[in-house]
Amino acid sequence: MRDVKKFIKAKKRKKLIKKISLMTIVVVVGVFIFLTKAPIFNIKSIVFKGNVTISNDRVGLNIFTVNQKDIKKEVLSNRYVSTVEVKRKGINTLEITITEEAPVYYINNGIELLIINNDLEVLEETDNIDGRNLVEIKGIDLSAKDDESRVDEFNSYKHILKAFYPYISKNREAIYLSSLDISNIVNIIGYIGDVEILFGDDSDIHNKMENVYRIMLDKDINIAKGYINVSFNGAPVIKVDEVKEEPTIEEGISEENGIIEDASEQGEDVEPVE
Repeated sequence: MRDVKKFIKAKKRKKLIKKISLMTIVVVVGVFIFLTKAPIFNIKSIVFKGNVTISNDRVGLNIFTVNQKDIKKEVLSNRYVSTVEVKRKGINTLEITITEEAPVYYINNGIELLIINNDLEVLEETDNIDGRNLVEIKGIDLSAKDDESRVDEFNSYKHILKAFYPYISKNREAIYLSSLDISNIVNIIGYIGDVEILFGDDSDIHNKMENVYRIMLDKDINIAKGYINVSFNGAPVIKVDEVKEEPTIEEGISEENGIIEDASEQGEDVEPVE
């Protein structure tokens, strides 16, 4: 008798488990159908955080089944986009957060101007960069970028551009870095107007740039032409050249000899600045 009772209980238990399992499956399927088919979950708006947008042809699609990978792929097809994140916001809104490249560099290849990012990827080819506050990079031949024998060389270039980026991206108008020559990675040379900046290698860029900013803004030094050497540990060495004024008509022209050049321009060496 006991065995019979145990058998009946086990059979009832199995039936109960089957019923619960079946009900669970029905509920899950019902919820899935509801979430994927109910009009309430159709996308009504796409919110963009960033300047890049995509077409609104996904409005009306179900927010749970819309292909987010395709959205990311479409947004990333824009070369100025570095990252994209897609999120559901509420029951019918997609939020797309876009991080854009903020290029600060360009290369003049003699034919056109190539706007590049820190990884030496060409973002744009143009013939005019007026008002864009970009820094010209010299000493790089991008045509050799894919040369396997020069991988280490180009990785060094990328490292240099990334090291300078935080400072160049916040270029101070009064001391705008106009170009950077990295043809020699241990003798990097920058230019701020007519002032040559000798950086040496790309180590300790923060302190080097801070020294450059301080010297350029020092009214007592008042350097408009010459050089600043911050390539070594210790106080920077500065050379201030006299800025030659444009000759006036009365002073600069001789009836017999034409323009008379002022040969009195001399450089003034300044003691290292602590």
